[in-house]
Amino acid sequence: MIWRTCLALLLAATCMAAQTEPTLGSLEWFANRLNQPVEPTQLNGYYIEFTDRKWPVDGDSATLEELRSRVQGKPEHPERRQLERLEKQLELDGFLWRYRIWYQDDEHWRVSSDTDDPDVPIQFHDAAQSGPSDSWMWAQGSLTLYDAGHLPEGQSSSTLLLHLQQFVRCFVDVSIRVARPPVSPTTSRLDGTTWLATAESDDRSRVINYQGSLSPSGTAIELLLVEHKNHPNPKFQGMATFYSDWAYDEALHRRIPHVIKRVSGDGRLEDVCEYGVVRPLHGGEIEEVTRTPDAIAGTDAIRDATLIEEIIDRRPGGGSVVNAHTGQETGTLKPEEVGSNLGSLYWIAWGAAGALVAGIVWLRVRR
Repeated sequence: MIWRTCLALLLAATCMAAQTEPTLGSLEWFANRLNQPVEPTQLNGYYIEFTDRKWPVDGDSATLEELRSRVQGKPEHPERRQLERLEKQLELDGFLWRYRIWYQDDEHWRVSSDTDDPDVPIQFHDAAQSGPSDSWMWAQGSLTLYDAGHLPEGQSSSTLLLHLQQFVRCFVDVSIRVARPPVSPTTSRLDGTTWLATAESDDRSRVINYQGSLSPSGTAIELLLVEHKNHPNPKFQGMATFYSDWAYDEALHRRIPHVIKRVSGDGRLEDVCEYGVVRPLHGGEIEEVTRTPDAIAGTDAIRDATLIEEIIDRRPGGGSVVNAHTGQETGTLKPEEVGSNLGSLYWIAWGAAGALVAGIVWLRVRR
């Protein structure tokens, strides 16, 4: 009798669990996904690479010819800069931004970014930290040394890194959550292998259409499209984000989208972000890439360190600016530009570097 009672209780618990699990693609399932926080995947011990191709100038070859006809023979024409930028954009088929991350933990990492956009004053930027104190930034010809242990209280030199990680997590932890203004699910259905859903804010100032596809295993829905049918900000009205090239990633042990494409409300292609690779770091790799570049020897793990022209020392007890090749001091920093006194000056410098990734934050904030 006892075993029968236990079996009955087990069956009852199984039935209750089955009843409480929403049907895949149902309105209840959609509501859970829409409101469920996503625990970020930890990427410690990995190398990460991705690219973002941008088309910031609105125009095609026909637009180019129109601009040329208006600007021809007029050096001071106000549209000349737009013409030159559109010419370059069409020549390069958009401007490419490449990002690389080596990440062991919050005290051992390197971020590297490059672009072929001629309008960006800093064509490449690197930042790294190796241990609780050693930290440096390299932008074009300047190498700046910091002590990560003597930054203003509550601030971390890994801020730029965190922005880049958030971007990667858009590939790894694809979420349908919308932060502001809040939206509620209104429709959701799975039609064969196609999932269609809509979510709206209370005043309908924000209406979002979703489309997805049943995974090959039939146990998950893979996001394909997020379209902002209505948006309180006219700039984002009609904007759509497409997720494609879903495939299994050996390092991450899951299926992820390998291409994310953003299209403006008027149908213009603005960004194509492509997932490159995620792989475990090799033995000794993090020490190699975070080692301070040597301008004289020209040694660095990924770049030609002879490009460094000056070394700026912002560490406590530092304050010098020296010629990278002769070692001759060429300047002295003010007290507020060194060590724990860096304050807002430090964040202005990092903010300038952060501008290199500003264009990709849309993947995080537009949802």
